[in-house]
Amino acid sequence: MSPTTDKLLERGEGLFMNDEFEAAARCFEQAVAADAACGRAWNDLGAARHALGDEPGALTAFGRAVEIAPDDTDAVINLTQLLMAGDRSQQAPPHLRRALAAHPDHDELRALLDQLGVEGPQHPAAVLLDWDRTLRRHRVLLRHVLEQTGYRPWSIGRDLVEALAGAWECPVVDAAARIIDSLPTGIVVVEDGVGETSGLRDHARTRGIPTLEITPGPRPTEDRVIDATLEPEPFVEALLSTISALIPPVSTAPCIDVDPLLSIVIPTYCREVCLRNLLDRIALQDLPPALFEVLVVDDGSPTPVTEWLDASCVPYSLHLDWQENAGPATARNRAIARARAPYLLILNDDAVPARDNFRRHLVGQLGTDQPTTILGSFDFDARACEDPFTDLMQHSTLLFEYLAMKAGGTYGWRFFYTCNLSLPKASVDAVGGFDESFRHAICEDTELGVRLDDAGVPLLYDPRIRSWHDHDMDHQRYRRRSALLGHYRLHFVDRHPHMAGRFLGGEREGFNRDAWLLIRLKTEEIAPEIPDLLLDLKAAEERARAWPAGAPERKAELLAMTKVVDRVGIHDWLRGMLDTRFGAAQPATPRPAPIDAKTTIIIPNLNGFPHVKDCLDTLRTHTDGPLQTVIIDNGSNDGSLEWLRTQHDIQLLEMGTNIGAPAARNAGLQIAEGETIVFSDNDVLFTPKWRELLIGHLGTWPDIGIVGPMSDYVSGPQKTHEGEQHGEDLDAFARRFTDAHRGRGNYASRLILFFMMCRRDVIEKIGGIDPIYGRWGFEDDDYSLRTLAAGFELRIAQDCFIRHLGSRTSKTANIDYGSLLRENWEVFKRKWRLPQHLAYGEPWTVSTVLNRPFNRAEHWVPLDAGLPAAAAT
Repeated sequence: MSPTTDKLLERGEGLFMNDEFEAAARCFEQAVAADAACGRAWNDLGAARHALGDEPGALTAFGRAVEIAPDDTDAVINLTQLLMAGDRSQQAPPHLRRALAAHPDHDELRALLDQLGVEGPQHPAAVLLDWDRTLRRHRVLLRHVLEQTGYRPWSIGRDLVEALAGAWECPVVDAAARIIDSLPTGIVVVEDGVGETSGLRDHARTRGIPTLEITPGPRPTEDRVIDATLEPEPFVEALLSTISALIPPVSTAPCIDVDPLLSIVIPTYCREVCLRNLLDRIALQDLPPALFEVLVVDDGSPTPVTEWLDASCVPYSLHLDWQENAGPATARNRAIARARAPYLLILNDDAVPARDNFRRHLVGQLGTDQPTTILGSFDFDARACEDPFTDLMQHSTLLFEYLAMKAGGTYGWRFFYTCNLSLPKASVDAVGGFDESFRHAICEDTELGVRLDDAGVPLLYDPRIRSWHDHDMDHQRYRRRSALLGHYRLHFVDRHPHMAGRFLGGEREGFNRDAWLLIRLKTEEIAPEIPDLLLDLKAAEERARAWPAGAPERKAELLAMTKVVDRVGIHDWLRGMLDTRFGAAQPATPRPAPIDAKTTIIIPNLNGFPHVKDCLDTLRTHTDGPLQTVIIDNGSNDGSLEWLRTQHDIQLLEMGTNIGAPAARNAGLQIAEGETIVFSDNDVLFTPKWRELLIGHLGTWPDIGIVGPMSDYVSGPQKTHEGEQHGEDLDAFARRFTDAHRGRGNYASRLILFFMMCRRDVIEKIGGIDPIYGRWGFEDDDYSLRTLAAGFELRIAQDCFIRHLGSRTSKTANIDYGSLLRENWEVFKRKWRLPQHLAYGEPWTVSTVLNRPFNRAEHWVPLDAGLPAAAAT
């Protein structure tokens, strides 16, 4: 504390002692302005504002003092007393417990906690038959006086009594009497003008319970009658005078047993403080405790809840259980199996329910004419929303979609959030409970919601049933949750294939290959943006932090954050799906490219002079790293064979005759040493960084089996119409092409054998090129399909350009490619069992072929297939 602050406080405290409250408040305001982290200054300011009758200001100041110094006993006592006087008792226990942890022998703190009645046996009950008429004006004062005099006030509204009368099939007066009898009732407070007053007064008299009647005017000749028209001060005096005759408060009749109607289900894991706060809140609910039970299942916390919590120390029925860590779905099922009530209320262990939460849920359930799920609100509390990211979660649909619902609306499974939700136990039992294979608190609730939807159980949204979320959220936690969301969305679709379209759009039955390729492409699209998006998010958070919650400037920053977080979240849950698909042992991260491992180039040659020379020249110029070059000559007579014999950095296989391109490539495969194998025509020109680019694409995902480049002489999606600009050479164009498309890729069902790079494990699984296609035609379609059938993917490296001169062999060998294609189309149709009526060029669906599982006997081609016996090794 600075000397200035100290002097201001000394001066202000002196003024306060002399009852100069306004002057004292000014001194304290100056003190907090000088040192906003001074708890003493805030506490003094709270006292001054309270003395001036500014209760909201006092509450704010005391709250700030306790936030700064949670174990400051004076500040905690001041805040607690103000909360209790303002009918906000349920907010006090956390502050008292924190202070008591630091000062366990502090009598006044202990007395306040005891007065709240959150521990030990129930206090004598003061039953307020609160029909929301005469009592409305003085309800807060009445409750406060009753608490101060040792009673636990219970406001029993007509909504609850009428709902119970229907459930118990009895008159309203009998239902109210049953509530009175279920509590350790020491006094009954009724209103004049309520039709049931006489009957309830008679019932209390027969039980030996005194009554107090609130009337709309004076009745000077009657005892225990208070005039509701009195001003607050004389009203309190009259109350104290009347109640003092009953001191000490006692319960004069034993409680009757009532079967619970509501079972509160709470899974928990390692949240002792949150759970303790929730259990205190439950003790202060306005639903009589005989009507509910609380079932807490600890999901394997290292320190079990049964070790630090005694179930007998709360004033309601509490059952504690512990299980090995198996997830909240299993924990809830364990609690539900034990539940005795016909209705369940499922809460998170970090829920902070409003005092009327249980009552509203029960009244709502008893008032429905069919099994219904009732969802209440679940807002982040104001303290948590001081943080911009948590504020964003509260005011967007990025985490929960409460903003998309309207009060009283009926919704489906997507809104089945088990954080403040009630429903009939029989409905849950009928659909089999929670799916215990969902081991985290994500998607396990909406999955149950799907089955309840199918069973015809609607979800009703009632935001009046309030609970708050005692939880902070930051972007790292949000990203981890998004990745888990992807994992469990995949699991979700495994259980409900028809739901795939809800996550990816369109009409989908499960995630087929097209869906997975869409997921990959979207992930790849966003991934390069993530670093910049996170920088933008950090900057927007810092700007938002400069403004208070609700300020227009802050709202503008939250809007900017929404777009960023949404895009990052999409990336993360898509990535979570891919991680799950590839398995934990092989996560969906680009594995290190085998750039230092050898690459084998296999090039068939038939009368390839002079373009084969240009091919090898560019290969040598633009290849870094270990390389094995294998040339298979199919009986050339143009001089190219003689030239090849002079090249000492190649391995030359001389077939002596034209055995066809498929068989020639198989000959090359027999001696291939590389971890990556490139099939290349002899009329291609290599370009800068070709090997580095293709190996990079092979490493994009673990199952990429073959990569092909872009070119200007090729069919299908590998073709580009871009080319050299005026005066630009091939190498310069290829570099510019790479820069313009860097990192981009696409997926295909066919890659062209003019140039493709394969992983060795593809060769090991499917073997060589099928020689049934003779010299040429459809062998690349066949190899592509076999690769896909074996579980690999085909990728186009859209940032790698390879020049293909094209058709050089056909011109030198007088090959009629058109005739070959038509002939081999018939061969291809027979092999892959396509409809025989399909004419060459007609479209067909690859998925019909890939629906059949990989069969080695069908899909494997030996590496010596098509080779003369003398050439086979």
